Amino acid sequence: MRRSTTATAAALVLAASLAGCGGSSQDTTSPPATSPTSGSATASSSATPSGSVAALPHPGLFVIVCTGGTAGTMQLLDLDPASGAVAGEVDLTSYVETGPWTDASLVTACDPARPSWRAREAFDPTFGRIAISLPFPDDGTYRVGWYDVASGDVTDVTGGDVDSGFSGGTLRDMEPVFDPVSGDLWFERGDKTISIDPSTMAETDRGPFTVATNTDSQLGVANGHLVTTFGFVPDAEGKRAAGIVPGSDGGAVLRVLDATHGVIDEQARGTEIPYPGPGNECVVETWLDASTVIVGGPNGADCPFTKVDVDAAKPTPEPVLPAVTNDRLNNDFVAAPDGSAFALLTTAADTVTVYESDGSPTTDPKELWQAPATGLVQAVLLCWC
Repeated sequence: MRRSTTATAAALVLAASLAGCGGSSQDTTSPPATSPTSGSATASSSATPSGSVAALPHPGLFVIVCTGGTAGTMQLLDLDPASGAVAGEVDLTSYVETGPWTDASLVTACDPARPSWRAREAFDPTFGRIAISLPFPDDGTYRVGWYDVASGDVTDVTGGDVDSGFSGGTLRDMEPVFDPVSGDLWFERGDKTISIDPSTMAETDRGPFTVATNTDSQLGVANGHLVTTFGFVPDAEGKRAAGIVPGSDGGAVLRVLDATHGVIDEQARGTEIPYPGPGNECVVETWLDASTVIVGGPNGADCPFTKVDVDAAKPTPEPVLPAVTNDRLNNDFVAAPDGSAFALLTTAADTVTVYESDGSPTTDPKELWQAPATGLVQAVLLCWC
């Protein structure tokens, strides 16, 4: 899970010309080279993305790489899980440079405040659409929609005009995310959650969305289930979510929430499993399969990486990685489609690396891909899909 001291909405301001891929930095360092193949993370200046999302092979390890400041780049890489070779890439720099809407805010993977699974929701299942939101300061409205990667076209799903009458309301559609299974676009409209089927443009009221239950809430969706609890990771079916919380005895508790009325939040029913380790260091990284989660800490020193079968009669943490003694930060754990292995992205002072592991605590994970961190503002491992 991506770690941050804030849980603000994952929006990057396009008017800052890659502020989301470089903050206020004016670093124009060249994009990182990649290894072990000749595939490159270097973006072209073409007005259309290089490569085609339709041609990206699956299953693959999908990584977003953002570099530089005002001259930055944004790329989607598809890594071969067996070799680490760049099996395909799509340059999204033109999307970031030109922007679909003036002063648009983008829901993208380049925001370090956004956990990996929520970063995946910036894209539809095919990676052919990117969710966007747009504030109009002149009339106070907010609109949502998506950017089509292949054509560069923008679809505004909010529609309508501002009603300035006595009973009229300001259009405020916000927090757009894609359901990674159905491809529907979900977003917040006042105190409601709305979804739209891009193929038919049919709109569905998904019920209330209230952040009052948790100030760290962010809108998320997993296979048709609304997830509003920050720090909890949903399973592939979207029926349960797991997270580590402080226990009543000062230790840590692994809490598993069940979806109630299609919503996973603090009010959802669930079970609590005592977990050895400091509650402020351990987090749930990912679900390995339908009943097993991987738990760990930032570098594995304070909270070793283990797996836990949450449905076992006596859940017991079992190591899945060798003991870590370095200063690498381990993020973005993603499970293989069959649950037999997992990949993770680690960062150090000078490199960012993607590893693959079979879950053995006695064998070092296999290095698949690496890039120098110089000029690399953000890299996110989105999924093994």
